[in-house]
Amino acid sequence: ELLLRFGQGWHPETKAYWAFPTLKKTSGKGIYVSLSKKVLDIFGKGGYKMAFRGSAVYRVDMMDHVERLICNESFIQFSKRPIDTFHILTPSSSPSQWNSNKPSAMGYQCILSFELTDSVCELDHQIQSIDAQHHHIPYYSLRHIWTEKQIESIKLPQQPIVLGVPKTLETVDLGVALWRCREFL
Repeated sequence: ELLLRFGQGWHPETKAYWAFPTLKKTSGKGIYVSLSKKVLDIFGKGGYKMAFRGSAVYRVDMMDHVERLICNESFIQFSKRPIDTFHILTPSSSPSQWNSNKPSAMGYQCILSFELTDSVCELDHQIQSIDAQHHHIPYYSLRHIWTEKQIESIKLPQQPIVLGVPKTLETVDLGVALWRCREFL
């Protein structure tokens, strides 16, 4: 289960302490809540008052703010990598099977689709790369997660495109960020 950390910080415009969500490791005291809309809704209806002992203001639009925050974080993590980090995938015999013409010894973090599908994430896709068959790979429809402006800013080699994200230390943060989106959306 993924958690969302809330800190408390001074807001100079309102001259009050506000509760703010963070996704990165930060110093100082924080309150952790489960990353789910249901829990965040309960927290916003008064749980934050108990957690911060009545000393923090909570945004009225916190649910939307958290959604924008986690979705934007996944885009930031994707944008940190050159496009050639990712493997272009081609469809195979079934809708949940893909082919890659590159090796991926460690397997794949996930599959990224720029096409709109019925759901944010489908589990249990497969990729046949040059060196192995990879199973149980999450497949993300990025049109549910990123804005049209963000998607248009990516210089893709072709359209439509499906990308495989190889498992490396450099792509772990992207995989986690997308999993957070899956949990929340």
